[in-house]
Amino acid sequence: MIKLNMTIAEAVKTNPDIIDLLSEYGIDYCCQGSRKLLGAIEDKKLVADEFVRELNNVPTSSGNVAFKDALKLDKPENKKMLIAYIIKQHHRLEEKLLSELDEYLPILLRVHYDEHSEELSELYKKFSQLNAELTVHMTKEERSEFPKILSAENYDSTELRAEHEIIEGLIHEIKFMTNAFSPPPDCCQTYELSFARLKELYDDIHQHFFLENHILFT
Repeated sequence: MIKLNMTIAEAVKTNPDIIDLLSEYGIDYCCQGSRKLLGAIEDKKLVADEFVRELNNVPTSSGNVAFKDALKLDKPENKKMLIAYIIKQHHRLEEKLLSELDEYLPILLRVHYDEHSEELSELYKKFSQLNAELTVHMTKEERSEFPKILSAENYDSTELRAEHEIIEGLIHEIKFMTNAFSPPPDCCQTYELSFARLKELYDDIHQHFFLENHILFT
């Protein structure tokens, strides 16, 4: 059962299916997962008892099996397996999404410039920042930091956590700029596809960073 004195991360580990509800209310379960749930609820001006009841009413589902299985890799002896999962499941997917979006977004900018020049220009600039930060971050993890985690008894994750906050900030800005990934009514199929891919990237980054911040680095 989820309780108010839990951290957000503890609540997610109790029932991973609450992440959609947390995201709906703008409660960050990823980089702010170490916060007490009560504090996050109060910040959103929600009624604490009612919201916890709503969280506890979220049914456990058979979906998102891979993420739920990864949450169980929380013992030191499972770090190698968890890292392999993060690389295969999250790094490779995010690289694919970044590549697709880097193809789609310039097309949108050219085709819809007359109607949406300002928002699409700013979106592409912000995405380019995200693309650079996330690409460098994942490469650094695979080539340098993950091997250190496996060999060091006490790994200092301060730098990677700080990078997570920068990347999460960028994807949250993109969510705001796109009205929570909602394309305009006059949009084409590429517009819809691009926003769907951005939403997929947003969701995957949060699960990716949650596993690192609250399992791998602990």
